[in-house]
Amino acid sequence: MPDAFDISGKVTIVTGGGTGIGADIASVFCQRGAKVLVTSRTMDHLGPVADGIRNAGGTIESAVCDVRQNDQVEAVVKKAVDLWGRVDVLIIMLERVLLPTRMRFPPMGSQPLSRSI
Repeated sequence: MPDAFDISGKVTIVTGGGTGIGADIASVFCQRGAKVLVTSRTMDHLGPVADGIRNAGGTIESAVCDVRQNDQVEAVVKKAVDLWGRVDVLIIMLERVLLPTRMRFPPMGSQPLSRSI
């Protein structure tokens, strides 16, 4: 039976991967054999993250991308397809999400979530 969690060879884009959880996800995916294109809004953190993963044997490329800009998102997808022929996995890490007023979540513990939405 095949391993349902096998990601070896999977082409993965990780947005917000220059720091924190996004960088850790990119690292773990590469350790498990995925090919990763990691993005961030600036190149400041991408270089060190990509270099560290590459030096550890991972297959990784980086690109600047603000996910709020459609043209930049399209360019990142194109880059992944140009490099590896496809995109299998997309992981979107956001620092914050802008929600419509009716979708704002209440402070923790103030009321059940089902009543808030």
